[in-house]
Amino acid sequence: VLFRSPPFENQWGPFTGTVLDQDTGQPIAGAVFTVSWMRIVPHLFHAGEAFLDARAAVADTAGRFEIAQREKPSFFTVVEQPNLSCIAPGYAAYSTVGAQIAPMTIRLRQITAEESQLGMNSAPSLGLIPEQRCRELGEVINRKRQQMGLALINLCGWNIERAPQ
Repeated sequence: VLFRSPPFENQWGPFTGTVLDQDTGQPIAGAVFTVSWMRIVPHLFHAGEAFLDARAAVADTAGRFEIAQREKPSFFTVVEQPNLSCIAPGYAAYSTVGAQIAPMTIRLRQITAEESQLGMNSAPSLGLIPEQRCRELGEVINRKRQQMGLALINLCGWNIERAPQ
């Protein structure tokens, strides 16, 4: 049996857009936009999922981000629609499944300290990224945030506002 990826429009990118504060319309510098892909692993009586890849970008001072187009996997690889998320300290996470028409405008809502402690600033799709890849992305993200004069974030943890150890 041969499997082929369904043709999802813009599934591989590029992913571009702007991250704005929902109330003020101001750009959110340092917001982190991620995209991850899961492949379907066929079994005799059912199918499972396995991680394929993840990419991330840090929004610049104008709130703009860009992730270049990813090369398509082999013809025989079946891939689900991408998981998109956007996180920023002090804001509720944005998370959706399926490629969006670029450029996107993502509006994040400010949250209270209590909502932050409840994990409202964490995107569930980040939990799909294996720890090693998450750490690699986190290092790149935190280098960029540091260059911008912003605090480090914990991409792989449930509370992004805790700096990585």
